[in-house]
Amino acid sequence: MRNKKILITGGNSNIGSDLVKFFLKENLVISTFNKKKLNLSHKNLSQVKYNFKNKFLLKKRFDHLIHCAAITPVKTKDNKKIILDNLQGLKNILESKSSFGSIVLISTVSVYGKITTNLITEKTKSKKISNYGKSKILMEKYLKKNKKKFNYLILRLPGVIGNFISNDNFLNNIISRAAKNKIITIYGPKTYFNNVIHTETIAKIIKKFFSTKNPKHEMFNLSSKNPEKLIDLVKFIKKRLKSTSNIYMNTHSKKSFNISTKKCSKFNIKIINTKSSIAKTLSFILSNKIFKR
Repeated sequence: MRNKKILITGGNSNIGSDLVKFFLKENLVISTFNKKKLNLSHKNLSQVKYNFKNKFLLKKRFDHLIHCAAITPVKTKDNKKIILDNLQGLKNILESKSSFGSIVLISTVSVYGKITTNLITEKTKSKKISNYGKSKILMEKYLKKNKKKFNYLILRLPGVIGNFISNDNFLNNIISRAAKNKIITIYGPKTYFNNVIHTETIAKIIKKFFSTKNPKHEMFNLSSKNPEKLIDLVKFIKKRLKSTSNIYMNTHSKKSFNISTKKCSKFNIKIINTKSSIAKTLSFILSNKIFKR
């Protein structure tokens, strides 16, 4: 897949920025931002300001759209405004004068709400969904019902790690605390964990979808494969970062769950294991000397 014109919304976000850098290698990328541009200069990159409240004014024929942009509970309170704004943001783009051959919507496992089962599949029933989760459900439904001709892929993501440092989810927080030699608290240290995906895996899956001739409409839950005990993963992180963090283990486990990768496997989608996913982010931290030792 080369020399395609790709629109990536929210290109200055953690996920978006990694996807921009991945697809810039062989394609023309137009990246949107709300307040602050992505700190990146490249001959194949254009950056456009876009606010969900306003109309999307670009009039272009894009080969592909990757819709990452969303208001999240990390950025604002999880209120009903999230539902309206996130849905409107997608509507504005799809109802604009621009057109798209195929679309990837970045969704979330938050659409399942409060998880009461040990394993999430695409058929898991939703309960007590947050407003953020509800906004993603409405976006998914809108995309499915849209009458314009395009292929779409919906990716429901767990906690995402990548070539960035963040505290916006459970695993990123553990990595950050270990890197800073701070105390790490984990609940249910012997529970198994695979609720994580690396941005490189996401990017490769999207590239495969874009490169497929006559792709079908699809929706997947994504995660790493081969769940491992949480305590073993924390020890692995500590060892790689040469961290002196103390680990506080609360054996009164919060309800934990794993994510099935079975549907991905049927479509020959390559998913790397949990430890390898984490190792990629740790290598990024170490090679860039982000935390001084």
